[in-house]
Amino acid sequence: MTNIIEIDSDGHVHGGTEFERELEQLINRHSEENQSNTPDFILAIYLRGCLNAFNHATGDEIASMACRGRATRNRSGSRPDD
Repeated sequence: MTNIIEIDSDGHVHGGTEFERELEQLINRHSEENQSNTPDFILAIYLRGCLNAFNHATGDEIASMACRGRATRNRSGSRPDD
């Protein structure tokens, strides 16, 4: 799935998915783009690509691990029985 991104003469970005636009806003709200000086929309597209690659690489493995209770984590990142 390819989305066309357009930048108008005022520098405003148009296009992308709803997820990418919301991610862009989140990145901007927390000023996460400042260290790399990379536009928010570029980071959002990059992170979307990372998620797509992860999903492709793991396929159904993560879902089957969750069903077996091996992928369950709490908010701190540790397993509930740790």
